[in-house]
Amino acid sequence: MNIKNFYRFGTLAVLFLALLTLAGPAAAQTVTAADADFDGSGEVDIPDFLEFVDAYGTQRGEANYDAKYDLDGDGEVGISDFLAFVDVYGQTVQDQDTGSVAGDRAALVALYNATNGSGWRNTTNWLSDEPLGNWPGVRTNAQGRVEQLDLNNYSLSGSVPVELGNLTSLTELNLSFNELSSSISDWDWLGNLTNLEVLDLGGLQLSGTLPDWLGNMTNLTELRLSGNELSGTLPDWLGNLTNLTALGVFNNKLSGPIPAELGNLTKLRKLYLGLNQFSGSTSDWGWLGNLTNLERLDLGSNAWSGTLPVELGNLTNLESLDFTFTQLSGPIPAELGNLTNLNSLYLFRNQLSGPIPVELSKLTNLKDLRLGHNQLSGPIPDWLGNLTNLSILLLWNNQLSGPIPAELGNLTDLSSLRLSNNQLSGPIPVELGKLTKLRELYLSGNSGLCLPASLQSWAQAPGDAGDLAICP
Repeated sequence: MNIKNFYRFGTLAVLFLALLTLAGPAAAQTVTAADADFDGSGEVDIPDFLEFVDAYGTQRGEANYDAKYDLDGDGEVGISDFLAFVDVYGQTVQDQDTGSVAGDRAALVALYNATNGSGWRNTTNWLSDEPLGNWPGVRTNAQGRVEQLDLNNYSLSGSVPVELGNLTSLTELNLSFNELSSSISDWDWLGNLTNLEVLDLGGLQLSGTLPDWLGNMTNLTELRLSGNELSGTLPDWLGNLTNLTALGVFNNKLSGPIPAELGNLTKLRKLYLGLNQFSGSTSDWGWLGNLTNLERLDLGSNAWSGTLPVELGNLTNLESLDFTFTQLSGPIPAELGNLTNLNSLYLFRNQLSGPIPVELSKLTNLKDLRLGHNQLSGPIPDWLGNLTNLSILLLWNNQLSGPIPAELGNLTDLSSLRLSNNQLSGPIPVELGKLTKLRELYLSGNSGLCLPASLQSWAQAPGDAGDLAICP
């Protein structure tokens, strides 16, 4: 120790003893050994103390200020930091919990280095002495610990380091839509993050089966794993995550039936299972009726068998329902008329048959109704004209017959109308001329239809209506 440091050490030691006499042990800040291991040797000892002495008395903004010595984060390296240092003096890093502000900083630095940080979308303040809450994508709590890390679409590439498992105060983690492809089994460090409430790993091309350790993360409210390469079945333990309000595994390679345990997730508001390889009969779906808080349900593009489950009628909070591109058959159940909050109903490309049920006339909030590519029969119901919020009405490729009802002229917000390839007949009602917002109009494939001369200019909207024969 040089003379300067000797005298500074003596002054600080005397001051420390005086403060300890007046304030007692409670004056010391609670930190971990990792915070005060300034030289990274794994032990808090004399070299760290000498480093601290050189930094003592500096403030944020001064050239020689270094945030790592500012243990309480108040912007000044002072007595309170000295007390905190003495509190852990002589300990090794392994003696204490790794959870600390310094540990969080080290974890973020490791992430930066492992995922090509220099190529990220925004690197302002990263690796600087600024408080972690000033690093883009990072939010901290009152103690300075990282509680949210949101690097969605941030151009990360490579492998996520296990050090992120030290962010034990983390409640939200979003790393979606980056280039972090790997097996999801390599992410087992997530099991350390017992406070996590929101986990979004969508669009990362993760492979493998859903790991059992996810079932222990019972504080999760949102689990988003869509847009990956996950395979295998949905495990029963998903039913243990009873705090979930959103579950998304859309666009993966998952297969097999849906476990009945999903019926335990009664807080769910959003469930996205579409675009997978699921199979099984909908007759086993009694559990679905338990999810009465659902607002959005996507089960499309799978290989279901059976009919549309009548339990859907219990889900009266639904705003969007998607059963497209499945193999469902039978009639559209009357129970769907209970879903009066629906604004989107997608049932196209199935094998549904029978008439369009009159109970759907109660769905006055509908904006988007798609029933095309089925085997629906009977007339186009005139009550569709009462669904005046509709902007999209797609009934093409069915076996609908009879005239187009004049009441469709009431749907003045329609931008898309597809009635092609049915068995419709008669003149196009002149009332459809009021649909001035149409951007596409398809009526072909109905050999019995004709176009009144007064609608010729109206029929020039993009589509094929202009090809119809003029009525005699």
